[in-house]
Parts: sequence; structure tokens; C-alpha cells
Amino acid sequence: MNDVQLLILQGGKVIYDYVKAGVTPPEKYGTRSYMDDYLEIRDVTHDGVPEVLFHSGAEGASDWITTEHILVYETTKASFTDVASEPFYNSGTHGLRWFALHGRAMVVIADRNWDATTIPLEDRCHYCPSPFQYDVYQWSRRKSSFVLQRHLYGKQSYSDASQALDGDWAFIQSKMNH
Repeated sequence: MNDVQLLILQGGKVIYDYVKAGVTPPEKYGTRSYMDDYLEIRDVTHDGVPEVLFHSGAEGASDWITTEHILVYETTKASFTDVASEPFYNSGTHGLRWFALHGRAMVVIADRNWDATTIPLEDRCHYCPSPFQYDVYQWSRRKSSFVLQRHLYGKQSYSDASQALDGDWAFIQSKMNH
């Protein structure tokens, strides 16, 4: 695995270099390794200026993690800042999915929701089926960050976050439209 190498040039000048940006990923994210070829330019902050979205991550023995990066261009500094919140990552048991609601970009985070009263700690395994909870985030101009809009609880059990997002997607969207 190699580090992610993302350069952004403006007028022949490097204005962002991920390797040299001094980004130290939190310990749980592992290294800044190349995981996929995801690179997208999209306005997710609704300010008319598109952001740069890309992934980094790591692979482990029984799981993997892909960290979502959201680079916002700061005109006054002629530089980029990564505004992705800490829970913005994918793994086997933690998911992230973008969607649009009334023309605004939203982020759904899926995470296990073990019921401590019915499923004891010793019966929980890495990919054992469980219900998931969903946090829905939206960009706030006032706070200059993504803020939690809704917290939803799924009722079906799934082995991994991807299955949960697929299986509960209609439920999530119906709750967001109300």
C-alpha cells in the first residue's frame, strides 16, 4: 500500500499537497494509504464553490477503513481545509453514504446499535447481525462544519454497514422527507 498522493495546482502553483499537509490521521484510521480511486469535485457546502472529495484508509486482518476527506477552498488563504467530521468513514461495521434532500447534500452515517439488554457483550462478534442506527449530517454555514440533523434507529439486523444502508435506505429517506 502507498500513501495517498493528491496535489491541487492553481496557476502552476501547488496549493494543496495531501502528503505534505501534515495530516495525522487519528489512530483508529491507521495510515494514509491508497484505498480506491474515488475523487469527486462537488459542492457539498452549498456555497457555489465545489469541494474536493477523496478517500484514504487502511486494511486490517478482519476489516478495512476508508476515510472520507472533504476539502474546502479558503479564498482568503488560497488553501484547502479538510472539514470531514470524525465519523465520516466507511468500514465493514460503520458506513457512510451521501444523498440529496431538497437539493442539499446530506451524509448518512450507519453504526451498530447493539441492544445491551438482549445481546450480551460476549455474544457480539465483528460481523454478527445487529440493528444499525443512522446519524444524518448537513453542512452548516453558521458553524462552518457538518452538524447532526437527525438520529434514526433501524429495526432490521444486518451483518455489515453496507447491507444496513442498502436494506434501510427507503426507511432513512422516508424519515428525512417528513
